[in-house]
Amino acid sequence: ALIVAVLVFLYPYLIYPGLLCLVAKRMAPKGAVPTAPREDPPVAMLICALNEEKVIGQKMENCLAFEYPRDKLRIIVVSDGSTDCTADIVRQYAASGIELVERKNRRGKVVNLNEVVPGLREEIVILSDANVIYRPDAVRRLVGRFEDPTVGCVSGKVILTDSAPALNASTGSYYSLEWRLQEAYSSIYSMVGADGAMYAL
Repeated sequence: ALIVAVLVFLYPYLIYPGLLCLVAKRMAPKGAVPTAPREDPPVAMLICALNEEKVIGQKMENCLAFEYPRDKLRIIVVSDGSTDCTADIVRQYAASGIELVERKNRRGKVVNLNEVVPGLREEIVILSDANVIYRPDAVRRLVGRFEDPTVGCVSGKVILTDSAPALNASTGSYYSLEWRLQEAYSSIYSMVGADGAMYAL
């Protein structure tokens, strides 16, 4: 019973990742992975926000600084029943082409995504959280992966900053394992999850 208990405990942390990485190494695609598109397809970035007045302005400035043609990038912010100044701050960026969908009542991220995403006509949709600041080349690198016609979803690598020092080690260990598993899943064309703060489809 003790041996079984030990194996059950070790399986998700050591045995399964080891087996997955072994299989992925044998199936890894050959050749360079595209990091930029040959042509810039139309992209929509959708941001669901709830009471994000402290960061939404920084997020809007971040979006306007992307190294991607502005006429090919549509930015939509859904204010999910925010009771602070989130919607008012986003409105200040209307002249820059940023769109606001204001919900008077809070209904949750999934409901908003299910309503807004089907109406988008852009070739690629990027889903982002309001408090995630992208590198200037992030959109181009996410989109570049779709040069491979077998790719349907791309997960970004989100790195936490300004977290409590006591949590840094454990959080770093968790994400290191998660990133490694995602890379292995990608090699066998079966990624089972993406970071909800930064992914494209």
